[in-house]
Amino acid sequence: MMMRPASNYEGARSEEDRAAFVEPSFFSQAGLFLTFRCTIGCAHCMVAAGPHRTEEMDVAEAAGWLTQLAVLDGDGVTAIGFTGGEPLCCRDKLFGLAAQARRLGLPFTIVTNGYWARSQQETRYLLSELSPIAVRVSTDAYHSDYIPLQHVERIYLACRELNIACDIAVAYSSRTLLVTRAIISRLLTFAPAEAIRTTRLLPGGRGDHRQHYSSDHDPNLAASDTPCLFASVPYILPNGDVFACIGPALTLPQHDHPLYLGSLRTQSLHDIRTAAEQNAMLHGLRLWGPRFWHRLIERRGPRETLPRGYYSNSPCEGCVTLLRNRAATDFLARAGKSADLQRVVARARRETLGEETPALDAHGY
Repeated sequence: MMMRPASNYEGARSEEDRAAFVEPSFFSQAGLFLTFRCTIGCAHCMVAAGPHRTEEMDVAEAAGWLTQLAVLDGDGVTAIGFTGGEPLCCRDKLFGLAAQARRLGLPFTIVTNGYWARSQQETRYLLSELSPIAVRVSTDAYHSDYIPLQHVERIYLACRELNIACDIAVAYSSRTLLVTRAIISRLLTFAPAEAIRTTRLLPGGRGDHRQHYSSDHDPNLAASDTPCLFASVPYILPNGDVFACIGPALTLPQHDHPLYLGSLRTQSLHDIRTAAEQNAMLHGLRLWGPRFWHRLIERRGPRETLPRGYYSNSPCEGCVTLLRNRAATDFLARAGKSADLQRVVARARRETLGEETPALDAHGY
């Protein structure tokens, strides 16, 4: 997520922490995925970023997209996030777009691996010039092979001095528990426990192998019913594609699925948001997790496309497993056009998330 909400687990909201977690309302925040380039190539990277990637936002296009975000439906979004890849791989573009965001009155955050924090002085200077409202630093058993934990410490201490919110994202799997515990022990020498966000590895990108995210050898679990948090915040990719996901869906070969919202090279952000508000499959995922899709297919669709089970309770595994099958995605696209289903989802959005929706207005509910 862009901001620093209460703790989340596996990118999703559980029943137990719904009351504690302040989830942003749909499309109230947005992310700019500046580049797929990264200084490192972690084995678990769910978007397959790395030094070999060349995709990067055109600064003129990105400036136009920022302007659309600032005035979206009158009030604009409440905050944006710059991410990637590693956004500081295109430092001049990041600083230019950050300056424009400030002129437009858009608070912004950054997500980084911290490669650039080579000294405390350099770290403090960069953050004071960039002036984000929050920073998230990624480190774990994979990142630490390339970037020393001292970089993370410098960023955290500089943020504290500059009154910038900062948290540290640590991904782990059953295979990395010992190393992860050692890393967290080191982080706790300079950061409080509440600043450390532990997250299980998500299946996607280079991490899309069962052994990365599950120690189980048999797919014997039901599809996750944990609602997806990622789907509340749209992300704009370097080519203008807009996704309701910052994870595994970005690496799917086809784009005709519920998490692909449109292209800013052919549509306005207003039109993309208007269509997304009516996307019953997307909002069903936000409410009930991929089990919602699985049960629809099981009851009304091509049942032969369903896996015999899942390896983990990660909503990401359930989501991408179903979206990889063309027959399943075609069915979901058709099912999402049902007026009855749209009313059910719209009512649940109002009652569960407090979101008033066009579907309810149109049908008088």
